Amino acid sequence: MLGKEKISTCITAHKLVKEYDVIAVEDLNIKGLARNTKLSKSIYDVGK
Repeated sequence: MLGKEKISTCITAHKLVKEYDVIAVEDLNIKGLARNTKLSKSIYDVGK
């Protein structure tokens, strides 16, 4: 990231850290989740 994008990202991160006690990041295996027929439509709908 360069210039304005980096500044914007830093400002956003700072606001999140000030507002919330805990921030969680999750790495999801979307292809694996989409194999579940009950979840696949919902997962692909979110990605649109």
